Amino acid sequence: MLEFTDQQKQWRDSVRKFVSEEVSPLARQIDQEARIPDELRWKMAKQGYFGISRPQRYGGHSGSLVDLCLALDELAYASVSVAERISATNLTEIPLYLYGTQDLVEKYAVPMAKGEKIGSMCITEPAHGSDVASMETYARLDGDHWVVNGAKRYMDNAAISDTYVVFLKTDLDVRPKHKGISTIVIPRESPGFTAFSHDLLGGRGLDVGGFTMKDCRVPRENLIGEQGQGFYHVMKLFEYARPVVASLALGLARGAYDAAMEYAKSRIEFDQPISSFQLIQAKIADMTVDIEASHLLTYQSAFAMDRGTPSDRLAAVAKLFTSEAVVRVADHAVQIGGTDGYCKSHPMERFYRDARMFPIGEGTSEILRLLIARRELETKR
Repeated sequence: MLEFTDQQKQWRDSVRKFVSEEVSPLARQIDQEARIPDELRWKMAKQGYFGISRPQRYGGHSGSLVDLCLALDELAYASVSVAERISATNLTEIPLYLYGTQDLVEKYAVPMAKGEKIGSMCITEPAHGSDVASMETYARLDGDHWVVNGAKRYMDNAAISDTYVVFLKTDLDVRPKHKGISTIVIPRESPGFTAFSHDLLGGRGLDVGGFTMKDCRVPRENLIGEQGQGFYHVMKLFEYARPVVASLALGLARGAYDAAMEYAKSRIEFDQPISSFQLIQAKIADMTVDIEASHLLTYQSAFAMDRGTPSDRLAAVAKLFTSEAVVRVADHAVQIGGTDGYCKSHPMERFYRDARMFPIGEGTSEILRLLIARRELETKR
């Protein structure tokens, strides 16, 4: 059984109060205007949300993945765009804390943790997403600088970020190919760097985007960890990112469920609330099962990371289940709402649009099924 400490419960309740007062009233506006107000950003920075993953040795909150997931769960309940602004920046900091020098941490991670800078972690390219080892963005050494050429896309915050942790090739000839990947932190103001935005179905306040680099010059010391270790950095980052994404999906599912329940209890048909109809009750039951199971898997995987017993299999199971469960829950919510659920005047349609990205990002459902099956076959030999 998962048990949160009293401190974690207080933390969750404080975020829930903040969401009720500051995020929920702005959720529809953020979706319509496709931007998060600066005022809200600075309020979240004051609460310490951008630095939840920051270890205590660097003056941070706790470095606890459970604490990060609790906050994201609450934030996504109202607005997945707001929650992912926080999650993406926290995840961008993690490779710096794990592998970066003290100078890199102070220069790049700490300003992100304070909310002074926004971050993006950058893996996906125009021609390569799931096939990480085949990425083509390339950096070569030229004296005291890396000269980078290539492009990345479909990254949270990327259209407006200040700091990018970029996974790229520094050796095109080594075999196997993944040994040629390294990790470099690239500031937005680097010469030859151009960012752009994507117009997406959901998550419209998130500033999802990409960038191109043409002879982009970056200081040599911006290499994170050792050259050629980037692929392993990605795999470790996924162990953090997948429980994080699961917590986002869980929060969104809870928001869609509550919106649908409120509607079902108040909508009158045939002289009674539609919640009294058994087919509506069946949907409520299915939604409840999906949310309860998502909660257990999300926090089981987060607790495992905090205990120092991470499992890419468990993280993949959590991400796969929750990302598909949230789509089912959001679809039920729209169906319960009927035509109202399909209209922008009700939040169900926003939850529906926002949910659809979860089976795609941070490992598609198809890739995760392959990973889970591979781990099962390895352990059952």
